[in-house]
Amino acid sequence: MDYRKFAGDILNDVGGKENVRDLTHCFTRLRFVLKDSSKANKAKIERTEGVIQVVEAGGQFQVVLGSKVNKVYDEMIKMVPVGEEGSDIAVENGSFINTVLQTISKIFTPIVPAIAAAGLIKGLLSVASRLGWVDAEASTYIILNTASNIIFYFMPIFLAYTAAKAIKCNQVIAMVLGGFLCHPVIDALIQDVENPSSIFGLPVIKKAFTIGESTKVFSYTEAVSQTEKIHLMQDYIRM
Repeated sequence: MDYRKFAGDILNDVGGKENVRDLTHCFTRLRFVLKDSSKANKAKIERTEGVIQVVEAGGQFQVVLGSKVNKVYDEMIKMVPVGEEGSDIAVENGSFINTVLQTISKIFTPIVPAIAAAGLIKGLLSVASRLGWVDAEASTYIILNTASNIIFYFMPIFLAYTAAKAIKCNQVIAMVLGGFLCHPVIDALIQDVENPSSIFGLPVIKKAFTIGESTKVFSYTEAVSQTEKIHLMQDYIRM
């Protein structure tokens, strides 16, 4: 397949590069934010060989391509001036909520595969341990279990990177700030709710809360709630 021609055909059918305000992609879809959705020829795009489906949802014009989406996106991004005037999604005609949802999607979508993989490893380890195939005290179990925890433990760093990419700011600085929140010294300070801490006289907020019979202390590691992780994996499965 000539991905450059394929990308160009889709771009023309959504109204040309002048009609694209923003362009991103997930695992199977090109996600357009169009200036004027009426200029997009949805029926023609759906009939294009290689296009699986076209979905309009959440203020986005989504073209489902399957596994070839990365190659098509790489060619199309060369033709679309996103990052210049196209990088700013205008808040007009009540589109503020859509803009927020699109930004959240950009932040969380890239880390969904890692979360899904971690959950799969944890599930397999749990079954293997219960069946006696793997000793929970053995190094194999410990190493694999630790690998499955990385995405959760260092969640602030991963979210810092994807958030910086989504709002187009310095990704390295964002990751440094995320890493600061995960540093063992800072984590220990936050976990110590008995002793107050401050920076330049301003108090550092610490929070303990009770779930059932156990008391938990808020930690910046694993900063995304378990419910959110479940929702992310469900979205990944649906896609």
